[in-house]
Amino acid sequence: MNRAPIIGVILLASSYGTLLAEEKPEVRTVAKLSFDEPVRAGLPVWVHITLPQTREYYASRMNIRYPFSGNPLNFGWWGAIKLEVRSGGKSLEPLRWPMRPFAGVGMHSGPPNGSAAPQGSPKQRLPLHLRYDFSKPGTYEVRLTLHDKWSYQEELIMRSEWTKLVVHPTTPEERRVRLAKMLQQDRPKGRGIVVGDLLPSLLAQPNADVLEVVKGFVHHQDGLVQRFALNCICRWGKDVFHREVKSLVKAEGPTVELAYALSHKRDIFNPDEDAELVDSILPWLRSDSVTAAAGATQAVYFMRSIQEWTEGSRVPERLDKAIAEAAEHLIGLNDGQVLRSLACYLGGSKQAGSRKLLWRLAQDPKCRGQALICIGWLNDKRDLERLGKLLVPGDPETDSLPYQLRRAHGEEALPWLVAGLKKSEIRSVRVQCAKELALAGHREGFLFFKAALGDRTSEHSIARGFVHDLMRDGTNAQRSDEELIRFLDKKLKEAGK
Repeated sequence: MNRAPIIGVILLASSYGTLLAEEKPEVRTVAKLSFDEPVRAGLPVWVHITLPQTREYYASRMNIRYPFSGNPLNFGWWGAIKLEVRSGGKSLEPLRWPMRPFAGVGMHSGPPNGSAAPQGSPKQRLPLHLRYDFSKPGTYEVRLTLHDKWSYQEELIMRSEWTKLVVHPTTPEERRVRLAKMLQQDRPKGRGIVVGDLLPSLLAQPNADVLEVVKGFVHHQDGLVQRFALNCICRWGKDVFHREVKSLVKAEGPTVELAYALSHKRDIFNPDEDAELVDSILPWLRSDSVTAAAGATQAVYFMRSIQEWTEGSRVPERLDKAIAEAAEHLIGLNDGQVLRSLACYLGGSKQAGSRKLLWRLAQDPKCRGQALICIGWLNDKRDLERLGKLLVPGDPETDSLPYQLRRAHGEEALPWLVAGLKKSEIRSVRVQCAKELALAGHREGFLFFKAALGDRTSEHSIARGFVHDLMRDGTNAQRSDEELIRFLDKKLKEAGK
């Protein structure tokens, strides 16, 4: 009997508590596995995971919701969920895609470390056919192991028994008919079904028809769907990925997700050697489509700042000229993503006029924080006083400035950081000033964190985490407040008056 998709609610992170080193959890064989019967060779194999309906397993039940990120192969962050398959007593090796997907998005909290699954994604099931080859009929066994990868000890917290899976034979015609039915169905409108059911199911038969369907979601209105679809194309290998991504950029324009794909896969997208790629992106800087303009701006920023150019390359000059000519148009679109990407380009390229434009962008609430960060990238001493004064009284968009000021101006920035620590009205600004002062060995930073630890202020947990990092003793041992305070006293003594 086939199962209908279960519609769930969004739960991106659990409140599952971190296990301390001295707490050794009992490994419980409580998970039960089942499959959509009958399972056919060469067709989708979804494994359903059932846990006890008690509060103890609520977090795990809610967080087993595929996908966990924009990467179809991600079954829980840092390998929190492990699925093993064996046949005839021998373990099967996981499938290796011809091209590795790039990093996705998701939450990182609690077993199995959160899920990026949108509302509507079926829960408590995983596409086993993306990890293992079931093209041959036979009898297999599957076992689930669930780890708490968020705790310091990465404990195994539960598992299933080895569960029998019978894969029945199919003919090429049966597989063709099954795929044709899937392709003829109306495309689901909900993004949860697209990434949680349709696309991973289609990947059981990665042929040319499926590729066309996958490409159709690369320009979906939702960013997670875009990235998931792009990563699905990795199933066809580098040559196909290179060809199809270039074609999509040229025909429909870049998106921010396409820009990230170009950046992550610089081994196959090299603008220094591919004039056609550059030519296909630059015209979109003047597009009236916010999506295309944002994607083009992000793409040229990545090219300009990350690419290692050959000596004498003229491409950076072309990019600078294109941005300079399109800047007013991009600003006129009045879109936060476009403006933030433009700020990044200006700060990274440091071309003539960047400083003036960045201070202009810093007046716009939609990109103020990013523009201020990028002004810091310029390392221009003319900006030190002007940026320093923004710490008092401060606003939430200035809490990244302490890092930028110390990075760009060193000791000259310390008086401004002390002023921000003592006078800013914004808690996050005070905390960031204290962190940078402590990292610079300044006593005011150490005093701030000592007070937070000793008086149990609202910054207590922040202080514990930061001082733990400062100690850098190579262990994850939990320190008492008294130990941390003694460490700060030692640093205060070293700092002198």
